[in-house]
Amino acid sequence: MNTTKQASFDLPVAHRYFGVECNNAAWDLIEQDDRTGEETDRMIALAHASAFHWQHIGTPTHAVRGLVLVVTAYIKAELSECAMHYAHRMLSASGQIADTMSSFDTACVHGAAMCANHLAGDVEETARHRSIAMDAHGRCDADEKNVLSVCYGLHEKTGKNP
Repeated sequence: MNTTKQASFDLPVAHRYFGVECNNAAWDLIEQDDRTGEETDRMIALAHASAFHWQHIGTPTHAVRGLVLVVTAYIKAELSECAMHYAHRMLSASGQIADTMSSFDTACVHGAAMCANHLAGDVEETARHRSIAMDAHGRCDADEKNVLSVCYGLHEKTGKNP
């Protein structure tokens, strides 16, 4: 017996609304210097929720951005196994659309992969993803470079990146 009722609201509009709201709330928590355990759990849940909603209404680029958010949340939570699990998914998904991704999206993907590998202790993969991220970083505008610096520690003039 199927008891599923028809939604009394526009489902794509709801997915978009919650995708945006969860994304923004997750990034607010990611950008905090310190988080409580509850805030860390909320950050991860919001990242997953945003990715879920964008999978339903977005493009493949939106799906990759959702995975970047999830990886970044796990990096900030210092959960290396989870960060690496989703980094592999993110890299696979981004590899399918690499030719259509912006330089900023490419830098975010590889910046997140760089940080996940750094957290997991893989020096070689950290360096490989840093190189790709920095190449894309060079084609980004100033605002995008600022985001990459804050989120992934990508800076043009220093060698202090992971």
